[in-house]
Amino acid sequence: MVVLFDQTIRVQRHEVDAGPSTSVLAQKTYNIRVETVEGQRESMLSVELSDPTDDSFLCKRRISSVDFTQMKSEQGLDKNLKFDGFGSVVIDLLNEVTSFDVILELTQCSANTDVKYCRLDFIRKVACRRVTDLALKLPIVTGSELTEHLLELVQKYKDKYQESKQLNYSLEQYKKKFEDTSEELAKLEERNQELEIENSDLRTRAEIAETQKSKISEDLDAKEEEYEFVKEDNEALQDEISALELEAEQLKKDLDESNYVASHLKDELNTARRMIKQFHEINKENTARLERRIEENNVLRRTVSEKEKELARLQKENQDLKQENEDYSVRTRQAEAALGLQDEPVKKKEEVKNDKENKNDAASKLKPLPKFKPILHSDSPKPTRLGQIARNSATLHNKKTSAKS
Repeated sequence: MVVLFDQTIRVQRHEVDAGPSTSVLAQKTYNIRVETVEGQRESMLSVELSDPTDDSFLCKRRISSVDFTQMKSEQGLDKNLKFDGFGSVVIDLLNEVTSFDVILELTQCSANTDVKYCRLDFIRKVACRRVTDLALKLPIVTGSELTEHLLELVQKYKDKYQESKQLNYSLEQYKKKFEDTSEELAKLEERNQELEIENSDLRTRAEIAETQKSKISEDLDAKEEEYEFVKEDNEALQDEISALELEAEQLKKDLDESNYVASHLKDELNTARRMIKQFHEINKENTARLERRIEENNVLRRTVSEKEKELARLQKENQDLKQENEDYSVRTRQAEAALGLQDEPVKKKEEVKNDKENKNDAASKLKPLPKFKPILHSDSPKPTRLGQIARNSATLHNKKTSAKS
């Protein structure tokens, strides 16, 4: 026997009102128990419905695989549903009833009529319609079976009564123990107060005895023992003092070493600051020089560009004059050959020669192109790593500028 479901849930019951065809729904609480029981040939599903307020009301049915096949055919249940999974379907529907997703209605339930069973309808509302997922007919238990059920309830109530009686007895025993403990606690508190008073008196006596300590000489053994204790404490203190002195000496060494390291770091910091300051000064000076050199180079580039244009123009004129001179010489020789003249062409040749020499003189008088000198700050102060980086950067910038021009 395996209990699958045993809870109290609310069920809507049809109550007869005006006549046999008229009824109203009333909410009532019932206990539903679902379990599997072993039959002679197979396992069966047992469904039991009882009223917590009426012990004589009991509906019970054991559903076999044959009953399940008949219900499946009559109610149009899922064809793929097997009897082994039918219990899980019933449990799921009951859980949905507890969560108010499904309504459980009890209809046709009366032992006074010809209908000797109660029907449980699992109803679901779908699109304003009431759809019955499952209907279980549970026969009303009467006769000897009901008597057996009532006897079981009586025995259960007796067991509960005995259990309650035992619990009440245990409660009374605990109450008595609590009262005894309370009385004992009160006595202990009273005794504690007495001991506190005695302790206070003893402290007062001890203080008086402490003031009269110089007058008491009878307790020599105790004083010797106290002396031994003091001696041991003194030795322990001496050992502790020695350890503290060693620790202080080590701390002093650590402090001196830390001061030395701090002084060394301070010197390095000052040196670094001086180097940074020197780098800034050199950088500032080199920047000014670089700007002046760049301006001079720009002026020289503009001058060179103008001279190159002038030279190109003069070379073109020279080339044109040379070509014109050659053409003129050819025509002159042709004319001399035609006219038989010799002296006149010689004069023309002299004029052309003089003109050509004048052009060449003008071209030779042009200033030669200046040679660019790389900007190397050889006049910088003592070279440093930072200064070397600055000079390399300036040289690289000068090369890029020359390449672009």
